Order: sequence, then C-alpha cells, then structure tokens
Amino acid sequence: MLSYFWLMTGNILSVGLVLLLLYSANTPFERIVYAMLSLIYISINGFYSIHFLVTAEQALVQAKRFAHLSKLLKDPLDDLAEEIKTEEEALKTARKRFNVRLSFAFLIYLICLYQIVRTIFYKI
Repeated sequence: MLSYFWLMTGNILSVGLVLLLLYSANTPFERIVYAMLSLIYISINGFYSIHFLVTAEQALVQAKRFAHLSKLLKDPLDDLAEEIKTEEEALKTARKRFNVRLSFAFLIYLICLYQIVRTIFYKI
C-alpha cells in the first residue's frame, strides 16, 4: 500500500511540476516549447513503461509454455508452478501501477495540449 502512496505522490508532483513550468513561461513561445518538451518526456516515459510491461508478459507466457512442455515430458525436477504464480502476481501489480501512470500521463497530455492550443489561438 505504501508503494502506491509513493507512486501517486510522484505522479502528482510531476503534474504539479509541469503546471509550474507552463505557468512560469514569460512568452507564448516559451509556453509552447515547455509544453512540447513535456509531451516528449511523457511519450518517452510511456514507451519505456509499455516496453517493460510487454516484455514481462512475454516472459510469463514463455515460462508457462516451458512448464507445459516439462509436464508433458514428465520431468520430475521441473516444478515451476510456484514461480509462475509469483510472476503472475508481480505482473498483476505492474499492470495496476502502469494504469496509474497512464492516467497521470494522459492528464499531462491534456494540460500540455490545452496550453498549446490556448497559446496559438488566443495569444494569451
């Protein structure tokens, strides 16, 4: 539970930092540049998270296939059921954390896009 608290705290701080950065801009050009840099950062961070999650899911699928083949070959030394169950629990937790990060990233996307559109069309 404490890990989710730190996850939420970090994400709230990142949203606050983006807002602080965008509202500290002195000119419309700076606001657009800060928004674009924030979008680039969130995109790179999101790609890293997606890559990690997909890699973990593929590893779990491969482990299940190996366990199934081991069972078919009746290998008494390979009992991977506990390890696979542990990996499934870890992947379930990773999915929850990914969804939280994705929600905050979407919020940052909306904030940045709003700032860009507002700056370009309303020239504030």
